[in-house]
Amino acid sequence: MKPIIAILLLFVAFSACKKEKLTLDDDNNTTPTNTTQVGLEDGDFEEWATFTQGAASYQEPTSAWWGTLNKLNYIGGPVTVTKDSSAYKGNFAAKLETKLWGDDFLITGILAAGYFDSNATIGDNLILGRPFDKSPVALKGYFKYLSVNSDSAGFYANITRFDTLLMKRDTIAEAKLAIYSSVNDYTLFNIPFVYYLNDVAPDTVNIVFTSSAGGKEFIGHAGSTLWIDDVSFEIPNE
Repeated sequence: MKPIIAILLLFVAFSACKKEKLTLDDDNNTTPTNTTQVGLEDGDFEEWATFTQGAASYQEPTSAWWGTLNKLNYIGGPVTVTKDSSAYKGNFAAKLETKLWGDDFLITGILAAGYFDSNATIGDNLILGRPFDKSPVALKGYFKYLSVNSDSAGFYANITRFDTLLMKRDTIAEAKLAIYSSVNDYTLFNIPFVYYLNDVAPDTVNIVFTSSAGGKEFIGHAGSTLWIDDVSFEIPNE
């Protein structure tokens, strides 16, 4: 069963982190003027639902807007996303932890806008994307990070639209960030979107957070942990 998961992780990691050395700086911590902060569904990670099958059990945000790899627990995999009382605001945050499955197989903690489809083709089980029709200028939220052996955390988002004339999906804009060292206290991330297409209305948003950004190359360290809370978009005022 583990080779199946290897294919899945390659897919997710490639989508999540085009690994560039971006860090928090003054530009990342400014908010554009004439915008409104819009919280994402379950972006405060306050409400969680429990899923149980036999001896396996895990929790995920109640709305199911966010997807994880936790369903692998049904076939013996580790639970890599949990609710945690160490929150920036409110009672809970999402805690993503890189873990070993068995002695040496690494499973990265992944939280994504999407869902896990057990009936999908092998390798495509984590279905990324949610309907979305806004044009944000930044992805915002709060995080802290425990880096094991110089591991890195990855943040990635894009907005896309399906071109019905050419029958292909276009990437309208992207926002991405990698964190290369531990951050002990909750810190604002404010990641600007870079636009490739202007005056094009999106139909889908993809957002991925991962506790080990090198999952595509199976690079990471068990114990690396990313906490995420209070996720939102900055949307231009109309």
